Amino acid sequence: MIKIKRKLLIDFTIYIASPIILYYISGMNKFGSYVFYLILAGICYTSYTKYRQNRVSVSGLSIMIAMTLCIYFSKYHKSGIEIYTYITYLIGLCAGVILLLNLFNRNIFSQIYSDILNTNSSRNLQINTIIRKRKLENEFDFLTSTLILQLLVSIFIRFYSIINYGILGYNNGYSIEILSLITFSGIELYTIYKIILKTAVDKSISNKSSINGKNEGIVINLNKYKKVNK
Repeated sequence: MIKIKRKLLIDFTIYIASPIILYYISGMNKFGSYVFYLILAGICYTSYTKYRQNRVSVSGLSIMIAMTLCIYFSKYHKSGIEIYTYITYLIGLCAGVILLLNLFNRNIFSQIYSDILNTNSSRNLQINTIIRKRKLENEFDFLTSTLILQLLVSIFIRFYSIINYGILGYNNGYSIEILSLITFSGIELYTIYKIILKTAVDKSISNKSSINGKNEGIVINLNKYKKVNK
């Protein structure tokens, strides 16, 4: 368990935290010169996990590249309304990508779940068995639908604020957007919690079976030992 947490922490630091930390340390002007090296570092780390740990975090590398490029291209937008509109279009792009992936039966939450379990050296067959056994496809589909709805609501609020309040008052819809974010995030976190519980139950069953197997082996060995003494 400690090794799994350490791997997840390293993945989080490399794929998600590093672009944000580098942005705040270097600033927007210098961040552009580090984009290539940042993405290269992510690819090198992914190659390392592939050959040394026999796993590839597809979701982690994808999130890292997307975050890095989004931060990089934001430098072309100076004013508050430009950045606000830019983020709105990014939200729409995210919703479109998620919908497109669903058309090809590529659920992002299923991929993230698989990448997390792969830190425990789990095979794809084992992961798919857990997903089918615990009926996690329904949870993943619900999470995806909730996230898409959240993004669409956020886009609607932002466009409504821009159209009705204009350049000077577009931030008036900020409180409504925060309320929407809290509501949807609560639903998503609860669903993720249920997924964690189902996975934990599955692991406990496997642990019990392994313990029972060991006990049975001990009994057999004792019986053999008794027969030899007789």
